[in-house]
Amino acid sequence: MWVLLLLVHLTSCAEKESRGNPAVGETKAFPCIDCHGRDGNPTNPHFPTLAGQQQRHLVDAMKAYQGLGTWIHHGRRDDPTMTNFLATLTERDLEDIAAFYASQRAR
Repeated sequence: MWVLLLLVHLTSCAEKESRGNPAVGETKAFPCIDCHGRDGNPTNPHFPTLAGQQQRHLVDAMKAYQGLGTWIHHGRRDDPTMTNFLATLTERDLEDIAAFYASQRAR
């Protein structure tokens, strides 16, 4: 019985992690290119690499910029540029963008 419960839990976790469409996310990530690079590998070392990051981490970070996350330091990340870019994005948008960057290879 416990094996069945474990399998159900793992399947549920895998489904949550795989939400989002990388192909759609690539088009939605257009505003991110200037700072984070076309594939999530920025040319400026002051901007974080998004390529290859875990999808859930990327979604949580974007939510924190929106003021919706449960991030370290009071659930928020403060950056006016990021907050403005992410202000109107839906949960689905975040999942798609995160799926795209998670599917890229970090250099």
